[in-house]
Amino acid sequence: MCMARTPLLEAVVDEVDQALTALQTARRFLREMERESPRPSHREPSTGSRTGGEPSLRFAGITVSETARILDMSEDHVRRLLRAGELEGAPYSGRIGWRLDPGYVNAVAEQRRATRERQERARQSAPARRGARKRPTKR
Repeated sequence: MCMARTPLLEAVVDEVDQALTALQTARRFLREMERESPRPSHREPSTGSRTGGEPSLRFAGITVSETARILDMSEDHVRRLLRAGELEGAPYSGRIGWRLDPGYVNAVAEQRRATRERQERARQSAPARRGARKRPTKR
């Protein structure tokens, strides 16, 4: 069964051919890039960043569970704060998950502790709300 090609069908076929050609070109380019770039050894994970300076968070950062323990909150809450941008961390795919800088987490924990202490001192120094001020009676 031969199907007549309409101008619209011809245009769609041309677009698909162009897209396939672009994908094949991109694949060739990526293969060439992979061949040219040196591959790190899989036996020893690189602990340095791409710039060669400080270690990357992937290997030097702390996990969500460690962060939750330090900050005294649940792991789910830590993940929510990370996704909302209220905590700074680096997301990694797969089982690696989020990694956070240990210095940053300790600074946040210290800030939370100081805030709790200030709130506790303010609560202790404030007069009790109940019965502290009597309402005037109507005559």
